[in-house]
Amino acid sequence: MPEEDYFIDLHVARFEGGAVSPWVHDELAAGDIVTIQGPLGACSWREEFAGAPLLLVGTGTGIGALHGIARDALRGGHEGPITILHGARGVDGLYLHDELNALAAAHENVTYTGCVSRGLPAPGTVPGRVIARMFDGERAPEGLALYLCGNPEMVYDARVEAVRRGVKRSRIVADAYESAEPYQPDDKGKLATIAPDPELWDALDQGAGLRAILYHFYTRAYEDIRLAPFFHNVTKQRAISKQYQFLADIIQGRRDYFGFRPFNAHHWMIISDDLFDYREELIEKSARFWGLAEEPLSRWMAIHEQFRREIVKSTSRGLIVDGVEKMLEGYSIELVEVATICDGCFQEIEVGENARMHRRTGELFCRACGGRPVVAGEDEST
Repeated sequence: MPEEDYFIDLHVARFEGGAVSPWVHDELAAGDIVTIQGPLGACSWREEFAGAPLLLVGTGTGIGALHGIARDALRGGHEGPITILHGARGVDGLYLHDELNALAAAHENVTYTGCVSRGLPAPGTVPGRVIARMFDGERAPEGLALYLCGNPEMVYDARVEAVRRGVKRSRIVADAYESAEPYQPDDKGKLATIAPDPELWDALDQGAGLRAILYHFYTRAYEDIRLAPFFHNVTKQRAISKQYQFLADIIQGRRDYFGFRPFNAHHWMIISDDLFDYREELIEKSARFWGLAEEPLSRWMAIHEQFRREIVKSTSRGLIVDGVEKMLEGYSIELVEVATICDGCFQEIEVGENARMHRRTGELFCRACGGRPVVAGEDEST
């Protein structure tokens, strides 16, 4: 902090196989000269949050950045409550425990809790994952600003919980400490963890409301300069139908949806966090226009939030087939197990028919689409 001294504190946890941390821990010595670029990223104190309740949640060395943010807010005269949660596997991972307790003792509006997910907690700490302590099953306070730093699994899971509890995405600042290895999605496994939500289905008028909201949303999306390019060669009715089938399946706990799951449906698209949030805000506006209440709306938006990591990316990815990523082009022949609509001529494709599927985009075409008959078993490259 500038009011303390002119030094910079770096928090570096040793990560086996990491590109930098083993070098810092094993080779860097006192007196060595290093070149540092930074600070980078958006995880810093924002004056727009002045006076609002702050929730700072970190794991590992993510707590280092949050410690700085808390002190920066206090230095700026922040009077709203500041809650700091630090999660670690064991007590020894709570390496700023004394400093954070001292900060809380010095400021009435600061509270700190150390969370231990494995083993026995020490005095002054609590057992369990840090996410379980974020809201204690309640709706988030109005105007809450949430900061998340550290392990990417925690960061993305915490974002889902925050959206479910009513935190506005514009008031979530996240810094996931991703590894250099590309994220390997498991859409099927993630979908299996989502429990049916009959109350949400009732709030959506047994699907009639869902369809009406999606019609309202896609009508605007197809006219939106930022979103329209992603629907090139896809009719509005087709987009509504696919999204309805996917969401109705999840909310009802069924597994009848025939089509690509979130990662494979978007694997070739470059979508930023900002664009993802922009789309979600448009859906929220459509849902409120229809009359969906805030609490069920938050639960719906939390379903979308669970797939942020599968959709947001800075470069195109390949299609995941049997756990292997492949950069595919051309077509394959697929046996249709659930009746669907041709992406070319929009005629129905019946169960048991063979259809041509574009490997990269997932578009599905009937046998006669475009006047080109398809022979079962063929594997075309164009």
